[in-house]
Amino acid sequence: MAVDVRELSFSYGGAPVLQNVSFSMHGGEVIALLGPNGVGKSTLFRCQLGFLKPTRGEILIGGKPLSSYSHRDLAREIAYIPQSYAPTFNYSVRDSVLMGVTAKLGALESPTAAQQELVMQTLAQLGIAHLSERGSRKISGGERQLMLIARALVQDARVLIMDEPTANLDYGNSCRVMERVARLGREGYTVIFSSHDPNQAFRYATRALALKDGTLLADGAPVQVLTEPVLSALYGLSVAVRSVDIGGTDYTVSLPGNNPEGFPKKHPVLCAHSLGSSAFGAEHRKFLFPHCGAVRLDYRAQAPREAKKEFSRLFGRMQRGLYLSRWSSAASARR
Repeated sequence: MAVDVRELSFSYGGAPVLQNVSFSMHGGEVIALLGPNGVGKSTLFRCQLGFLKPTRGEILIGGKPLSSYSHRDLAREIAYIPQSYAPTFNYSVRDSVLMGVTAKLGALESPTAAQQELVMQTLAQLGIAHLSERGSRKISGGERQLMLIARALVQDARVLIMDEPTANLDYGNSCRVMERVARLGREGYTVIFSSHDPNQAFRYATRALALKDGTLLADGAPVQVLTEPVLSALYGLSVAVRSVDIGGTDYTVSLPGNNPEGFPKKHPVLCAHSLGSSAFGAEHRKFLFPHCGAVRLDYRAQAPREAKKEFSRLFGRMQRGLYLSRWSSAASARR
């Protein structure tokens, strides 16, 4: 399903939010929409969903103007996954997902056996079938996001709009949700999601849109358009983009600053542990610490309080969901 946004402009009162925004979306694409707070990302989504009427321009869904769709017909084409969802009632996960079929039902119709079976198949596909009878208020934030994705899939819409799908999720749940999002693109869905993390675009998206001051600053493959000048202009600070090799595969990552404040070009040996996991190998350490001369595990050396405070200050900005608590220089490690 193709979605075309043509010279879209929108204003709240007399204050312009979007100005002449144009782009197209096609099946199989996973598009990351990046931009600072208040730049109009959510407003753009609301226009695409028909919640807001553009000041100028138009939106085409499958070649037809958005305005020609009824709410029920539009729900068959586009599904929306909000950035946060706090259910008022503790409906089961199965029943919450089953609500996605309402666009196909008449006023007095009930879901068919086939639709109920589709719900269970979709839950199994997303790896949360074991939660089917659990209350939607009794599951984690990551599980709830997967539940919302399941509801969107049951809705049978081929276009998915996700407003910061990993907001407020921990590192593990964030990765699990984004892996599912990337898989949806490979299955032919048209997916657009907003994010504040350029690394999500590098890792999971096939295309990136950079929105600044209500206009598109960049549009294209993430590694091609999310350059240091673009990201620096987008967020108003120096941003470094680096390529790292992990197990023979190159990954692109972004960090604050060409040489982030406090990060020497080559740091002394850092000793760290990740929840005591032996799986925290050299390749992962190379990915997480590209500024270090070397990184290795050391469970013996107890870092002084000042050193631990400095470590937290330097690497806390990397926003990784790993707990790193011990470090020492090569000299202190030998003591």
